Amino acid sequence: MPIKYTAHNEGQLFHAIVSGTVTDKELLDYEKFFVTDDRISPGADVVFEIKPDSISKITKNGVLKAIEQRVGLPIKARLSHCAIVTQHKNRHIWKTAQLYKKENEKKFPGVVIVIFCDLNVAKKWLNIKIELMNNQTKGLLA
Repeated sequence: MPIKYTAHNEGQLFHAIVSGTVTDKELLDYEKFFVTDDRISPGADVVFEIKPDSISKITKNGVLKAIEQRVGLPIKARLSHCAIVTQHKNRHIWKTAQLYKKENEKKFPGVVIVIFCDLNVAKKWLNIKIELMNNQTKGLLA
């Protein structure tokens, strides 16, 4: 599965890594599994790290469906902050991240989403003091 995530700080922080090539269906599956995960604590923060070219096949319709599906799910806990991190300048990736941010803010106005191009800056914004494990991410979606 190209989207993997792990919980830190007793469910107060989640780190998702998007790598490989993600399809609209995989984004839908991720959103469904993630927001219903029992490990999420109320007010949790998320670092959503996008690796190069991993979301090149995600469509506008896929993003809209993923967010719309979440509206009807039994969300375990509301998130507080989401840092979307993409360290490359691919136009499609930036437009997709901006669409995700904009549509989330419409449906879930209490969640603050910021797009970063540097993981360390995102960690500072979220006041993360632990090392996020890029190569040892667990919590794979089944």
